[in-house]
Amino acid sequence: MKKEITIVPIFNQAAPKIWEDFLRIRTETRRKIYNIETCPQEQNIAMLLFQSSWEKPSKNFAFGAYDNDNMIGFISGTFDTHLATIQHLYVLPQYQGLHIGAQLLSSAESAISVDRNNVELVSMTKAEAFYKKYGYISYRETNRYNKSVKNCGHCQVAPVFRCSAAIIRKMTELSGQPTENFNKNALNKSRSPIFIYRDNKSQITAFGICSDKTEIYSTSPCAKLRIEKAIAKYNSKIR
Repeated sequence: MKKEITIVPIFNQAAPKIWEDFLRIRTETRRKIYNIETCPQEQNIAMLLFQSSWEKPSKNFAFGAYDNDNMIGFISGTFDTHLATIQHLYVLPQYQGLHIGAQLLSSAESAISVDRNNVELVSMTKAEAFYKKYGYISYRETNRYNKSVKNCGHCQVAPVFRCSAAIIRKMTELSGQPTENFNKNALNKSRSPIFIYRDNKSQITAFGICSDKTEIYSTSPCAKLRIEKAIAKYNSKIR
């Protein structure tokens, strides 16, 4: 029977159980796939790295893969000055072969392309063929890979993990509200869940923001419906 896996963005990695799920999936996958045992001290260090990365000024991104309410895979990373870096991509061994890693990677690339054109990562040996399959190119024949994501995410809903001035201008235009109603620093500090829809010319034609209440603004019913579905899926998994 085919499993129904849901991929959702994680805007607040500090929410209860998120880092614990990350650590559980990372530890089990490394043990079963790479034969790497993680002692309690190493697990504590990994947890501290998750926490410290979250507290850095650079904006983080993450997606979780869920089987019902259980996280069974995740991808996470950071936005740097000119590109984004994927730091983790793990799927539990019993769920591998279902293209979940590919879905997580595609979701991350779409979100990254909102604000950056390039993504890089350092691959473990057994994962290199996977990244090559999805267009990643080795840097000087090392295990460091990069890819252009400039054209990713067209005609799709993407979460906004890092709200830029350009996005604020578009939100102001679409909503007809004053610019001061969308404070970039405040939105980024609160890590407010924001979703946008881009057409085939990469133009933002709709956005939704979840705060005390959900607000959606769109130039077309179709784009609005897609935003609504994305928010509903997000709310069904992340509470």
